[in-house]
Amino acid sequence: MLALATNDENTMNLRTLLLSTLLASNIAIADEPPLTLDVYNADSNSFHVNATLVYGRTDAILIDTGFTKADALRIAAKVIDSGKQLKTIFISQADPDYYFGAEVLQQFFPEAEVITTPAVHQKIAAKLKGKLAFLTPKWVKTHQKTPSYL
Repeated sequence: MLALATNDENTMNLRTLLLSTLLASNIAIADEPPLTLDVYNADSNSFHVNATLVYGRTDAILIDTGFTKADALRIAAKVIDSGKQLKTIFISQADPDYYFGAEVLQQFFPEAEVITTPAVHQKIAAKLKGKLAFLTPKWVKTHQKTPSYL
């Protein structure tokens, strides 16, 4: 069992030690820059879907990829403008407006890993044929081909 001394000198030393520890930890935390969020807001032609670039000092992740080739190119420009290395592209939803831009982005950032959850992957696989049939007119105008990563 740890016993703390109750006299004033030991109490003062303990307080000084605790305060020094807290200040040192805050200084260490302050040296790390906060994460930055850069949100791309698509227009009505892309169902107003958002993609979010999250980055720190050197690396970035992207949450969702936009619907059209133009969306993906605008998102790629955000990544390039950030000056960060895109490490991961995370697909959050099983609807095409969240993942159709992934192929274009992989052309610019071939080292970035495209990931999703098992549940989203299963839904994409189950819905893709129907979604492509429904979206073919828009797809042909904006992408030319079915995404190879699916």
